[in-house]
Amino acid sequence: MTLAISELISHEHTTSGTVRLVRLADGTHVIRLERLDSSNGPDLRVWLTDAR
Repeated sequence: MTLAISELISHEHTTSGTVRLVRLADGTHVIRLERLDSSNGPDLRVWLTDAR
């Protein structure tokens, strides 16, 4: 079951894609990065935050 979904936001690196928070049948949670596309690094990082 999808609990939350949002588009990725570019900062230092041009980035696109979707992040999805999913609850699995056993009650565990998974964060899925879908259709992730980003420019090369160095120091490429993904930050998760509730800020917009």
